[in-house]
Amino acid sequence: MRILLALGLGGLLLACGRPAAVPPRPNPDPASASAAESPVPLLPAALQPAPVQVLTRPIPAQAPAPQPPPASEETGTTYTCPMHPEVHEDHPGKCPKCGMTLVPEKKGGQP
Repeated sequence: MRILLALGLGGLLLACGRPAAVPPRPNPDPASASAAESPVPLLPAALQPAPVQVLTRPIPAQAPAPQPPPASEETGTTYTCPMHPEVHEDHPGKCPKCGMTLVPEKKGGQP
């Protein structure tokens, strides 16, 4: 029995005499700069986004809208606004109230 006690005590003294090998611990905080990045999982092929092809074409230059020829004084053409019949002008242009294009007034006072 003394032998067993001596062996047990000797083993205990040997274990205490040298430091035990401690396995390295993983980084405790995933937000630390030294923490490894987690792998990004791949999506299945059915969920992969389709490649995008950008199509470009030149934008054609827009010509200015054709303006009606100005009426001469001898024809007596007057222009009026379709929304404001009280507006009468002796030249084409825009309505001062709403900005619509003035139209030639037909004979008889009706636009």
